[in-house]
Amino acid sequence: MSGNAAASVCLYVLPAAVGSLVFFALMIVSLVRDGRSIAVNRLFAAICFLGALINADVVVVALVNDNELALKIDRLVYLLFIFSIPVYIRFTHVYLGISRRLLEKATLGASAFMLLFTQHAVFISGHQEYSFGRIAQAGPMYCLFIAFAGIAVVYCMALMVAHLVAATDNRRKNRLKYLIVGFGMGAALIALNALPVMGIPVYPPGNFSFIPAVVLAFGVLKYDLLDLRAAAGKWFFYLFFTGSLAIVYLLILYILNLAAMSLGTHNPLVISLLLALPVVLIYEPLKKAIRALVERFYFRGRYNYRHVLKDVSHTLTSLLKLEDVGRYLVDSVYSALNLSSVFLVVFDEEKGDAAMMEYRGDTAAEAADRFREVTGPVTEFIEEAGRVLSAADIERSGMSANTKEKITGFVKRFDFVFIFPLYFKNRLSALLMLGDKISGDLFTPEDLELLTTISNQAAVAIANAAGYERLANVNRDLERRVEERTAGLVRAMEEREHTRQQLIRSESLAAIGQLVAGTAHELNNPLAGALSLVESSMETLSENRRDEEYLDEVLEDLAFSVKELKRAGGIIKSLLSLSRQTHETNEPVNINAVLEDALRILRIRYKNRDIAITKELAPDTPVLRGNTAQLGQAFINIINNAIQALPDSGGSITLTSRFVEEKNSLLVHCRDDGCGIPPDRLQEIFHPFYTTKQAGEGTGLGLYISHEIIRRHEGTIHVESEWERGTTVLVDFPLERSEQ
Repeated sequence: MSGNAAASVCLYVLPAAVGSLVFFALMIVSLVRDGRSIAVNRLFAAICFLGALINADVVVVALVNDNELALKIDRLVYLLFIFSIPVYIRFTHVYLGISRRLLEKATLGASAFMLLFTQHAVFISGHQEYSFGRIAQAGPMYCLFIAFAGIAVVYCMALMVAHLVAATDNRRKNRLKYLIVGFGMGAALIALNALPVMGIPVYPPGNFSFIPAVVLAFGVLKYDLLDLRAAAGKWFFYLFFTGSLAIVYLLILYILNLAAMSLGTHNPLVISLLLALPVVLIYEPLKKAIRALVERFYFRGRYNYRHVLKDVSHTLTSLLKLEDVGRYLVDSVYSALNLSSVFLVVFDEEKGDAAMMEYRGDTAAEAADRFREVTGPVTEFIEEAGRVLSAADIERSGMSANTKEKITGFVKRFDFVFIFPLYFKNRLSALLMLGDKISGDLFTPEDLELLTTISNQAAVAIANAAGYERLANVNRDLERRVEERTAGLVRAMEEREHTRQQLIRSESLAAIGQLVAGTAHELNNPLAGALSLVESSMETLSENRRDEEYLDEVLEDLAFSVKELKRAGGIIKSLLSLSRQTHETNEPVNINAVLEDALRILRIRYKNRDIAITKELAPDTPVLRGNTAQLGQAFINIINNAIQALPDSGGSITLTSRFVEEKNSLLVHCRDDGCGIPPDRLQEIFHPFYTTKQAGEGTGLGLYISHEIIRRHEGTIHVESEWERGTTVLVDFPLERSEQ
């Protein structure tokens, strides 16, 4: 064979070899992958096998030099290929869900009848030599077979076109389009091989059947024509391109070898190897470039998915509300994968029913209403399976017919193709149901990997959000209870404060009332003396009107009367000052005047006893901001306690006031040398109703009220006492007080 002839033959068989490789790879895919229906997969594999067989026949017949052997091979191939028509029709019926067994049996019988003639000249009489290579020569029965095949192709394509027109979803439309292009064009091209077989000198159109075969392969893998679990491997494309390159490489070596032989070279193999060296050098880079092209073209979505996964992961961890998690998850999946519908169901941890539903898509809202009818069967089936399920998985499951009917009816009604279970700590927390891609594309392995990862992260986010909501509910309940109790406590505190104010006022009035009798006696003495002198002066003046001798005596009596009246006025002023009931605690107070008023009020208590009152009042004490009446009440109680602590024989009381510049405070000390207080009782003296006096002699509120008044003025009161040696009460007032 000359070099030119060899090159022509290689170009002739190259497309057929590629077609055989493609059909063979498709056959392997349909058998290895666990498709939706064993019958569909086997029929598809059978058609692919026959396609690979007829293309391989073209290659072998063209390369075999022995004509008789080539004829035998041709006739043997048709022992199987004669049944391509009934297989083709049966596949179309099963794939479209049509039952026409009578037609299928008729075509099978017709093929069996023609089988009887395949090994005789009436079917293939011999071979014809064309410029492109050798091809079979048709007999009468072969022409009948071709006519039969043409009718079958038209019939099957008509069925597929009718179903394409009736299809409503994009996924099914895309599947049917690829089947029409792949099977229809492929079958038509193979059938057109009848032209050169019957003597018409044209290049065999069937050699180009690899083109629709590649289209069909793309549809099988990208649009899941056979429901291959939506995860067809990249290895098919790599096998196809690598195999095609290998075939081209071997054919180039073959052509170079034949060319070297035609030139009379003694070592043609060495020459051809040297000439093929450049091909070897570019083979590996070319293969890598083709693989990179496949990655970018067929699986180009995965590069975006990394970005999507990063964004979704970051956002899910920041969401704390269940509604926000569900809304974001559904929106992200819906937009990222461009789906027709997404439906999320989150289950209540305690009740087990649907706690929240989130959906996108035209039919998802209706699915939310219908899901409650199948909640039990769906969750039981998902928990039993424990993995991602496709619609095909549900159809193949071994569940009871009634349960399967409910679930498949729900899934098919709303065109859900995948159900992703979301587990947290081995507990089913949610379901994510997905519809088809709007484009009709297949869910790639990268899609499933993305969705699985997002589902796992969403399960954690849902659990966290649910826990946060439970915690928020507990907090709200606690806050409500605290508010209720706080309101009650506020009321109690207000009542307590009101009662305390009432108690202070009552005690103050009671103390003033107790002093009224003595004060009245104090007032009576100067008033009686003044009245007597005034009356005496009036008599003297009336009897001796013109006698100036008595004038000096009258003036002296009147001066004494004025003095006594002023003393009475001072007593009344002190009473008024210390009995005035106001709540103002920011009026200017002269602490020395308060102490003087308190002593004046209490004078009736000590004037007839041998009690020495010593006043060490600093004249330069600054003004204190407070309530004069309340401070007077406090010191009346303190001084009165000191008077009562002295024995009947008398004693001494020392009142001291001074300004402490270092502390910017005013100190008042009241020291007596009375009986003192036992050490074990010092801690109780400021408690209300605590008293050491006999029954009926005290209420036990004096020091308590004084303590409260001083505390309200932001001061402190401290008692130092030694039993049977005396007591000192120390009061400290800050001159700078906080905002009232």
